[in-house]
Amino acid sequence: MTQEARSRLAEMESKGELTPELVVKEAKRPTSPLHGLFEWDLKKAAYRHRDPRTAEGYMSILSVGNSKDMARQAILSEFKAVNAALQRAKNISVQLGMEPLLERLIADTLNAKEQIEKVAA
Repeated sequence: MTQEARSRLAEMESKGELTPELVVKEAKRPTSPLHGLFEWDLKKAAYRHRDPRTAEGYMSILSVGNSKDMARQAILSEFKAVNAALQRAKNISVQLGMEPLLERLIADTLNAKEQIEKVAA
């Protein structure tokens, strides 16, 4: 998230306008610093909402069974989700001065993912 986008969100908050509806309304303007935070192509946005990785999140350990390849795919999918969540948390952590901590967590997560790719390959 850019500093300009952070500033705009802070401005909206100070005016009591920081609601999901108003953020989206503001972001719809192509000139808004918030515009790039959203996917405006409806087909792409719909796909992301129904992303196959989401379905993989519902895989049970039973479906993985003894398959090393399926287990590898499932755990790598989980690492993608964890990394995305940590990236969002890092953007938020700036306000708390905890960005270095989140950067370390992201680096550790990526390192663990690389190790799993090697072991399971």
